Amino acid sequence: METLEKAGKSIPNMCGKGICGECSLSVLQRAPLHRDLCLTDQEKAGNTTMMCCVSPQPGPRIGVGP
Repeated sequence: METLEKAGKSIPNMCGKGICGECSLSVLQRAPLHRDLCLTDQEKAGNTTMMCCVSPQPGPRIGVGP
């Protein structure tokens, strides 16, 4: 989330801990490191959604969408 905010993106985030799900974003590329408590194991395995406050993506590019 810090990287997105530094890039000028405003991300809603009520808890900042990956619990509430408010910072949910679509994954466009690369699998994030899922560290949230909202997504099910099946959702995490699908790599289509991530909680950006606690789930970084490896590598230099961010591949997320609204």
